[in-house]
Amino acid sequence: MSVQARKARLSIGVFDSGDKLWSTAVKLLELGFAPDQIGIVSLESTFESAGRPQTISESDWARLAVIIDAVEPFVHGSGPPLLASRGLIRHLIQVDRGVSARSGPIGASGNRELGMRLDEHMLAGEIILAVASDSREQQWLSTRILLEQSNHPVQTHEFKVCPSH
Repeated sequence: MSVQARKARLSIGVFDSGDKLWSTAVKLLELGFAPDQIGIVSLESTFESAGRPQTISESDWARLAVIIDAVEPFVHGSGPPLLASRGLIRHLIQVDRGVSARSGPIGASGNRELGMRLDEHMLAGEIILAVASDSREQQWLSTRILLEQSNHPVQTHEFKVCPSH
């Protein structure tokens, strides 16, 4: 019996303020993305300083609580303390186990390169917002939203992932 690989799609934006980060997450929720598709990774100290901006209504902040509550400490080698969304961690672990990358340098060994680039942003006090998409159309939409708000170029990745046995 052959093992069927599935596609894992990520769009990744980098934010230097809570204002843009949270307004982007609200926009993604409004467009139908599920909270577990939206993940955050940052230094613990950065995340704590990115509290609720005045531009976010109480009702939107309550909607974001599901995303915020999913953030937990993440062991990251010998680096500084990180916080990451549970769903995003699960998604990236699946990518680590993936069989191949469709394009670009990201693959089983290339994930380290991706991580190193993201580490640089986090060490500079920026927050990573990643969106896992179920389809090409959804990835296109998430990428467009991230491009409107991200402080740096948006990264997109499509991986083939083998299911766990």
